[in-house]
Amino acid sequence: MASTDVRRPLAPRARRSLALLLPLAAAPLWPHIPAWLWGVLGGVWLLAWLGAGRPRLLPGATARGLLALLLGGAVWLYNGGSSSREAGVQLLLAMLTLKLLELRHERDGMMLLMLGAFLPLAAGLYEQGVPQLFHLAAVLALYLAVWTGLGGDGPRAEDGRPALRLLLAALPIAVLLFVFFPRLPSPLWGLPERAAARSGLDDTLSPGAVGQVVLDDAPAFRVHFEGRAPLPAQRYWRVYVLWDFDGRDWLNLTSAPRSTTALSGRGRPVYYELFLEPHDRRALPVLDMPAWDERAQAPAGHRVALTTDALLRSAQPVLTMVRYRLGAWLDYRLEAEALAPGVRRRALDLPPGSAPRSTELARRWLAETGGDPAAVLERLLDTYHREFYYTLRPPPPGPDWIDGFLFDTRRGFCEHFAAATAVVMRAAGVPARLVLGYQGGEYNPLGGHWLVRQADAHAWVELWWPGRGWQRVDPTAAVAPERIADGLAAALPAAERPRALRPAPDWLRRLRLAWDALDARWNYFVLGYDRQLQRDFLAGLGWRPAGDGALALAAAAGLAALLGLIAWWWRRAERARPDPARAAWRRLGRALAWLGHPRAPAEGPVAYRARLARAAPALAATIHPLTEDWLVLRYRRAPEAARRRALQRLRRGAWRWWLYAAWRAPWLTLRRAAARRRAKCGSGDPA
Repeated sequence: MASTDVRRPLAPRARRSLALLLPLAAAPLWPHIPAWLWGVLGGVWLLAWLGAGRPRLLPGATARGLLALLLGGAVWLYNGGSSSREAGVQLLLAMLTLKLLELRHERDGMMLLMLGAFLPLAAGLYEQGVPQLFHLAAVLALYLAVWTGLGGDGPRAEDGRPALRLLLAALPIAVLLFVFFPRLPSPLWGLPERAAARSGLDDTLSPGAVGQVVLDDAPAFRVHFEGRAPLPAQRYWRVYVLWDFDGRDWLNLTSAPRSTTALSGRGRPVYYELFLEPHDRRALPVLDMPAWDERAQAPAGHRVALTTDALLRSAQPVLTMVRYRLGAWLDYRLEAEALAPGVRRRALDLPPGSAPRSTELARRWLAETGGDPAAVLERLLDTYHREFYYTLRPPPPGPDWIDGFLFDTRRGFCEHFAAATAVVMRAAGVPARLVLGYQGGEYNPLGGHWLVRQADAHAWVELWWPGRGWQRVDPTAAVAPERIADGLAAALPAAERPRALRPAPDWLRRLRLAWDALDARWNYFVLGYDRQLQRDFLAGLGWRPAGDGALALAAAAGLAALLGLIAWWWRRAERARPDPARAAWRRLGRALAWLGHPRAPAEGPVAYRARLARAAPALAATIHPLTEDWLVLRYRRAPEAARRRALQRLRRGAWRWWLYAAWRAPWLTLRRAAARRRAKCGSGDPA
């Protein structure tokens, strides 16, 4: 690893490495940064890259300051003067990019690396999936490699080895703290609003609203059922109930208090565990009618309640993946006895003059059937089956789109059929309300769960009948029953299927399911590792901690043991790691010792060289440059290129002297032995 001097100028290679590392670290932020800002930052990156070898191309201090003010003001104006997360991330990225224009010394590079480490962490504010984990690990490895090779001529490929060793050493520490550190009931800080709202259902239904949602193939939630899963015709996930029709949109104009919901289930409820993706809203999907009993479990950190419409709501928006356990009544009676007068009026209300042809049709059918609203519904569904078409590309809606759909186009998606049915039944005197949610799902055998995507979004109606209460009626089943049984792709013509719903090869489908299973396990064991799951996991290991104090003590003790083990291993590895310069110097010393000039244990290289100059001047002239190379490698500051050249010369010279000494040593040994015998004979020794 090259030594670092904060006052030493940065090499061009180091500047280019920093200019390349910054956009790589910011890669996950690309979808959340406006295009104009990317254009400006791209120009700055290009200028920094070109100026790495030609500093005269870089702007001066005044120009850099003016550019920082202009760019900061543009970000502030673009975000409306707010201090939101989006504005903070954009400003951080802009200022770090401008920092590339003033890289002069190694101190500037170190500061940029330290501040740039916040970029992959900022990306975690938007996504926390498996790809983000791999990106974070790769960026950290690159950061450490660049930091390691910041001195000298700049980072090289061999600098990645110590970076990987550091990451591997930190991995057990991260796992230990993740498993044992006490989990908090809520995050340490409140997340601001999302940068871009996720695609998903909203509490307002306009013509084409659901048709836009189903174009997104992203997961909405995953479900594990206890026992056998319900049939497709029973897997209706309720999210919103809409009561009010203003002539165009369905929404909730008022939230006036209503009487307590009278719900009675029959048989046994179906229990399931649901893993909900973040969607920035307070709605929690429920299967049919929720059964909130002692087996139910609310999402960690969320205060939830059942509404009078039999929906589940959280007190705060869902900004991270949450899981909850709930039961569902598939056979039930909801408000079967009677409706409160205010509720009935609201469920029958139609704006004056809205959908005149549809209301007239309902009254005519009601008269023709002898005042039987059930017969009106049957007649309407039969008309859908015979004369209407289910399509994702209906004609554009007119000012009175209900009448236009029923009498003119007769082509529509699920929201068209649901909204028209609710209007007709209200005109026939039947209380009706619209329901938005999801229907169906795909089973993933690799993960053992049901995957419900945004493409499974659906709309249907609930009608109130005396003695039976609110009952689900799905008019889509009359015109496209395959939508309910087999999903949206089976109900649409091949030309209308979104790209995400088109048939794929078996290997690609299996790959998608494998990725979904991996993503589900990541959500469950990592993102969903809350306090309850932590206690369940530790209980499975045979330990039930008494409280957070015991967990903190276990984490501290394990951390101390791991740090001690890593320090011992690191010290042992340092001792065992071969040093090419030291090995070459020892090889040279061994060769000189064979030649009759051993170095004393306490004799330094300079003193040894001086003694050789006195004892063997011809030999010292050849050894002198090798000694200089050893001094450069061990005791002197030099550029990285000079150090590499010195190591190459020392290794080559040591090998040449070692081979020469190995060839000469036997003859020198015999000559020395003969000289010793002659000396003994000359002194009168009998030997």
